[in-house]
Amino acid sequence: SKRRTNSPTMAETRSTAVVLMSSSVSNEVDKVRQRKLVAALTSKKTRFVEIDGMDAEQKEVRGQLFDLSGLRGKYPQVFIQDGNGAYAFVGDWDEFENLLDSDGLEPEVLAANPTIKTFTTVFAACIA
Repeated sequence: SKRRTNSPTMAETRSTAVVLMSSSVSNEVDKVRQRKLVAALTSKKTRFVEIDGMDAEQKEVRGQLFDLSGLRGKYPQVFIQDGNGAYAFVGDWDEFENLLDSDGLEPEVLAANPTIKTFTTVFAACIA
């Protein structure tokens, strides 16, 4: 199966980040982005699964994720799946990178601007 997880069991009730990626993406920039995204999730001890959009067995979930994001055929995309199986779209690479960058803001800036989303706040339920 092309679905990989870094958590011991898929039957967790906590949230899990979902990376929609493509094993056959031809654009070198997108390949690098996919690797960086997985590396960031791993380094931040985030529970996640990878879904290969090119895997015929994943066609149904890929369609569901594309419908949710409105971004057909664009990789990578990031979602959060809650303990009940419902998906929420986080964003594409640019949005994910913005979340990572926001994590580096001074605590005072974040406190004064509570609407700023950060990696830590968005993925809080997915961090081991």
